Amino acid sequence: MLFQSPLERALKALLACLVSATMVTSCTSLAQSDVPQTAAEQPAAPLTIDLKRGELLSIISVIPNKGDQADAARAEYYQSAFPLAQQYGLKREGQLKVTSAPVGQHKSEGIIFFSWPSQAAEASLEMEADWPAIKALRPKAWEDLRIFTDELEEDLTLTFKADKTYTIAMAWTNPENPDDYDTYMDGIKEAVAEVGGRFIYKMFDPKFESHKLKDGAPGQVTLVEWDTQEGLAKFGETQGFKDNVKYLTSGVTRFEILTLSAH
Repeated sequence: MLFQSPLERALKALLACLVSATMVTSCTSLAQSDVPQTAAEQPAAPLTIDLKRGELLSIISVIPNKGDQADAARAEYYQSAFPLAQQYGLKREGQLKVTSAPVGQHKSEGIIFFSWPSQAAEASLEMEADWPAIKALRPKAWEDLRIFTDELEEDLTLTFKADKTYTIAMAWTNPENPDDYDTYMDGIKEAVAEVGGRFIYKMFDPKFESHKLKDGAPGQVTLVEWDTQEGLAKFGETQGFKDNVKYLTSGVTRFEILTLSAH
């Protein structure tokens, strides 16, 4: 298959780097295998998010601006936005550390989970007179602040464990081939399971906010849990991925993956 577009070239590079990533991670794991684990190094308690149908889940990806002015803008935002939003039920559910960005140029530093009790609650915040001025602080505080939000159609429990690895995939579906990304996702199910992965949450057509990216809302945001750090790399070597990657390249206009840790 010929890789002509930047996206296709990135995916081709992914296939190559996944193999080398497996080797590097395996060597690191081997080097650390003889080191005894002290009590202070025991795995952290899992992060559990437990939400009910009708509540909203927001997944926020952040790239902070640097410098004193940015720090001051973030402090002002935190001091004004959160107390106001909490009046309407906003709750910070937890955070995962971003460890790498194997696909795409979104060099996020963290993924933060928030919840709302309802769409009406979120809408009430946006009607507050002070809210536009507070939101205007975002470009000063963050290079990029992406917010993906969706109403839950059924109860949801997410558990993130320190001894697992996680990935979040953000896919902007191609309107010229609207079904191809679904074909890709259906086609890789067995390959993901084969290497110790499992889909734990899919957010379809979320409400999307970003002061930097103007590509509109993604078609799907997907969280996957992997048994090992090498899970994504091994997936890239499977025949299931190789057979279906053509539907990925034709089915999206933008595609980004971040690897995450609950440490």
